[in-house]
Amino acid sequence: LMRRYDLAGRLMDLYEECGCEQESENNTIRFTDIEESEYKADIEKCAEMGIINGVSETEFSPNGVLTCEQLAVILDRLMKKLGNEIDFSVIEREYTDIDKVSSWAKDSIGIIESCFNVINNRLAPDEYVTVEEFEEIIENIKNHYITD
Repeated sequence: LMRRYDLAGRLMDLYEECGCEQESENNTIRFTDIEESEYKADIEKCAEMGIINGVSETEFSPNGVLTCEQLAVILDRLMKKLGNEIDFSVIEREYTDIDKVSSWAKDSIGIIESCFNVINNRLAPDEYVTVEEFEEIIENIKNHYITD
């Protein structure tokens, strides 16, 4: 499963691969649970840029597992940082579990439809993301939304 600590490093890799310079939103981040993490620098960079949030003001929960809707919001923020202004609140099909999408994720959930293999008309917003699924989504983003 995709852990929050690993996500930060992979997002920074993608951001840098696109040739973007890191821009801070002047957020002062003080996560107390990442002090010993080898991913501390990437977590802090992503948080300072406004791409990821902690689970509270002081906790990041680096070992926490990402859900589809959490990943959708994070990737939507990243896409905006990369200059992509697609409205990911728009979805093209009817989904049996659209009512399970949290209010804070509704404006981003379309990224799951756009970049992931949706099965059985389910967005599965509360299901955990595997590393393989994450890699598939990142490849789709690179191929369809990021231009050289």
